[in-house]
Amino acid sequence: MKLIDSRHPQFQWNSGEVATALNRESADNLLPLVDDIGYMANFTVHSNLPYRELKDVNEFTRKANNFTLSVIAPRHIGLPYGVLPRIFIPWATTEAVETKSPILRLGRSRSDFMQKLGMTPTGGKNGSINRFTDMMMRISAATFSVSYDKGKSWKFRQTSIVINADFIFDDSEPWNSSVELHPTFFNNAVDRPVPIRWSILNVLRRELKSSLAIDLYIWATYRVFQLERPLPVSFDKLRMQLGAHYADTKQGKYSFQKDVTEMFAKVCGIYQGLRVEVEHGRGVTLLPSPTSVPKGSNGFRLIE
Repeated sequence: MKLIDSRHPQFQWNSGEVATALNRESADNLLPLVDDIGYMANFTVHSNLPYRELKDVNEFTRKANNFTLSVIAPRHIGLPYGVLPRIFIPWATTEAVETKSPILRLGRSRSDFMQKLGMTPTGGKNGSINRFTDMMMRISAATFSVSYDKGKSWKFRQTSIVINADFIFDDSEPWNSSVELHPTFFNNAVDRPVPIRWSILNVLRRELKSSLAIDLYIWATYRVFQLERPLPVSFDKLRMQLGAHYADTKQGKYSFQKDVTEMFAKVCGIYQGLRVEVEHGRGVTLLPSPTSVPKGSNGFRLIE
């Protein structure tokens, strides 16, 4: 049974229809269609980007156990934030995995590429075209620093997503826009991608409009890959990893717990094989669950 044309989010089913289709797929022991399998770059799963704009700030850092991610951008351009980078990064990763090329063509026109990212082109000062232009510049200009501190050893890697960009924003000019992925990002994307479902990702983005929901989905399907026993994660640790903009205060911690509880319930409503327990005041426990892309599916890769 064909789910959808997953690369064009405006044609997606709603959350109930996607959940029903995925349940039938599982019950009938069917493999997912290739066009519903996407990939996320491995290093972007462990920590997240800002949820909203950070004005006059050009560095953003998140930490998860011995892993630290820092994002730096030129101050006059700004840091990437919100939902669009969380769609562009898996789109770029998926294209890299499928084409085996670091040079990505951005569609037949600007409108075509915006629609691939789930945006309806609209003009005006606050229109989507201006937001798209701004965010593509932010994504392209950002530098990512990743470090692993294990006490007796320390590893460091610096990369960006894009090393060369050629965007044409004038509709009167012929469209021939492209990006060239940074070699480090490209190799990470091709060698160690995290499999995801476009149908789930697009529903979360379109219906919930929540960066946190997207982060929780990708984090959960990554963590359950080889999970054999319950994995408890305290709210404090999860907030350090995925809780951008939640203050380290009583109110901030309460808001994060409330939002994680609400968003995980909605994620599980679509990704119904996922088993999660949320205990008030303590944290989240992931239980052994199937990954959202079944093991052994076409294109599925081992995550170490």
